[in-house]
Amino acid sequence: QVSAVIQGGKIFDIKFLDFPKDRSTSLEITNFSLPLLKTEAISVQSANVNTVSGATETSVGFKESLASALAKAKQ
Repeated sequence: QVSAVIQGGKIFDIKFLDFPKDRSTSLEITNFSLPLLKTEAISVQSANVNTVSGATETSVGFKESLASALAKAKQ
């Protein structure tokens, strides 16, 4: 789960509220992929980011959660 910080109508920051951390492998994948996904989402100003190799499920979850957060922000 993520929360998008919007300033001036643009994605300014993304906060990670909940993410896979129940196993050491999950935590390793999360720690590697989430900063990459966050940076790209802020750069492209969208949830339409590339999937991180080796972190497909994390990437898909990030995209879906960010898309939901952005849709709520537009309401």
